[in-house]
Amino acid sequence: MNKIIIIFGPPGSGKGTQAARIIQKYGLNYFATGNLIREESEKETELGKKFKEILNDGRGRLVSDELVEQFIGEKLKNLDLAKGVIFDGYPRTINQANSLKNILGEIKPLVLILKVDTAAVIERILSRRICENCEKVFENPAKMGITKCDACGGKLVQRTDDNADTISKRIDIYENETAPLIDFYQKEGKIIEINGNLTIEEVWEEIQQKLESDD
Repeated sequence: MNKIIIIFGPPGSGKGTQAARIIQKYGLNYFATGNLIREESEKETELGKKFKEILNDGRGRLVSDELVEQFIGEKLKNLDLAKGVIFDGYPRTINQANSLKNILGEIKPLVLILKVDTAAVIERILSRRICENCEKVFENPAKMGITKCDACGGKLVQRTDDNADTISKRIDIYENETAPLIDFYQKEGKIIEINGNLTIEEVWEEIQQKLESDD
């Protein structure tokens, strides 16, 4: 199995949920740019304040390549590639993809693409909640009668950017800026498409089957 994996999909496609399962089963490092940026924004550093301004402005913007490279560059250098890595939320643009290519050298990543209908994406995001303490994501906890985090007991809250207007803008950004990376990686490595419209368990079964059949 290829140990360098990039997981793509629109907002709400379940990337974080499935990445966590891949990490647990196959022992890879997890490189989640969104989580790292949110953590930095909460630290109120100079760079973190810039992140927070973008995250909270309601326009669903991506953090600029310049800021991402400034922040992510050193963290990428410290990755243990021998152990394997799953990238979630990075790269998001061609410039970022070229930067990652320089770091990986001759290593060709395996790209997992979660394909999900737009209507399903919007419904998932509006119903999901995260733990305010450990940031574990819960898909529609109200439907399952879950009222607090089963990992730490924390309160479940909705992200400030999980609203209909911002979601639509984020989907547009994904289609316009991130989706073209699929063409980039078709030339650089192997792409596997996953039906993300299925249940979490069904998606996970498909991912395992395809990862383990990858030669």
